[in-house]
Amino acid sequence: GIERLFTLEEQKVKESDRVDKHKIDVFVVPIGAHTEVTQEMMKVTSEFWAQGVASQFPHDLTLKMKDHIEFCITNNVKFMIVIGEEELKTNSVKVKHIATKQQLTVPRDQVVKYVLSNFN
Repeated sequence: GIERLFTLEEQKVKESDRVDKHKIDVFVVPIGAHTEVTQEMMKVTSEFWAQGVASQFPHDLTLKMKDHIEFCITNNVKFMIVIGEEELKTNSVKVKHIATKQQLTVPRDQVVKYVLSNFN
């Protein structure tokens, strides 16, 4: 009875508070909280901002990949960019297209261009 009503109302509030009001197209995620990885995450995010692309990075760097993917699905994010130590070594990033579940490695200096050309 009443418990069910509270549950439904809580769900409505949670859904209305989603980031959908402030669309995120690109979510840039670090693997590991190393300084170099975090700095690169911020650089990539700012490059998207410079191109007018709504992008964000997680404020809690201790979250697991599962949490990041869940965030992207819940908030209709188009692309998740993943940067870790391996990507720094190879001067690349992983690009996950959330809707198609495709993932590929893209040269670091081509990531913004790649995402913009695959925006549909």
